[in-house]
Amino acid sequence: MGKKSLWASIASILLLGACAELPTGSVGDHALKEANYGYGEIFTLQAFAPLPLDKRYDELTADQKGMLRSWYKNLGPDDEPPYPEQGLQDLYEKLIGAHHGYQVYGQIFVVAHIDALGVAHSAAILPAGNYVMRDEVNQYFASVLMKQKYKPGKCNGTPCAMDFGVSINYYEDSHQ
Repeated sequence: MGKKSLWASIASILLLGACAELPTGSVGDHALKEANYGYGEIFTLQAFAPLPLDKRYDELTADQKGMLRSWYKNLGPDDEPPYPEQGLQDLYEKLIGAHHGYQVYGQIFVVAHIDALGVAHSAAILPAGNYVMRDEVNQYFASVLMKQKYKPGKCNGTPCAMDFGVSINYYEDSHQ
């Protein structure tokens, strides 16, 4: 069976003002908050996701697994997408750090190719919207996904190579 690709959002990283209300709707119900992440009392960095950040794949509910599966095309009943072994939290924390270190704004997709052993072998940066490509930032994003350990994808119940990706949207909320 050929490799399967993720073409939808797993995560949105949001830079919100300290007084901003939490977003609702499609960004998700699960949040990671880094209060005063390098900005004193001015900013609070937060991340929101449609999936729990602290759960491994085997700890997700059937509905959550179904949501993740829906982002892949042509997954069969015995197929599973790859997923960070320890869940999304470490990944999110590092992606939040990109804004702190690089002052990143805009939307970007980062996709890593995960082999049948759960090892990332390559990563691609796919800009969207107003994201401006910068080599050092792109290398950081790629390295974050490449250093993760993954539960490998499964094709017909057997470990196989698949892509794992995140959609990241960095923005500053002006409603303070």
